[in-house]
Amino acid sequence: MNIFVVSQLNPKPTSQELISQLSRIQHENRKTVPIIVVDELYNLSELLGRNPPKDYTLFNLNDFLHEKVSITDGAMCTDPNKITVHMNKIDSSWILIDFGQHAEKTCAEFILKLSRYSYINPKLQKRNLVFTVPSMYLGTFAQKINESFNNLPISRISTPYSDQIITMLFFNTIKKLSISLPLPSGALPPIKNLLRRTYKRLFKSAK
Repeated sequence: MNIFVVSQLNPKPTSQELISQLSRIQHENRKTVPIIVVDELYNLSELLGRNPPKDYTLFNLNDFLHEKVSITDGAMCTDPNKITVHMNKIDSSWILIDFGQHAEKTCAEFILKLSRYSYINPKLQKRNLVFTVPSMYLGTFAQKINESFNNLPISRISTPYSDQIITMLFFNTIKKLSISLPLPSGALPPIKNLLRRTYKRLFKSAK
């Protein structure tokens, strides 16, 4: 099994484009399940690749949630029976699951229950599993997936460290947006400074 944790990209590639590029990534063979984190795809098109895969199955996280809205501690509950039903029907080698904009707890619960299915049922052992997640939670979900599928001790990130990660991701996102916007170069520094001051003020008030 290979697991890819991919940031939700803009512009969003088609599922076929995504798996074609992900299939070009090479990694060392290991006894544990490889967790491959992908933030950008801009350079993968330069890699050589032959016969890109064409068979895939696409899911949205909603496909695995209880039909009746069931919320526990702010998270919508995953239905294990739906995981079993959907996964048992899969014949394709690539499985794509889009987390959309669901809450972090909802996604974390799904990851845990899917990993339990994987331990019990060998259906996923020779598949490529792709999670498409919000860029802000890319590192968080990658860690959760690694812990769940490789049966690692659950680590808890301290609050100050979590704040640093959120701050870093925020400014990284602002940087990407500023580069993509069709603005004069002289207008970018004032905009960055304004956003930085606004974020710091909101961040302090939230505490």
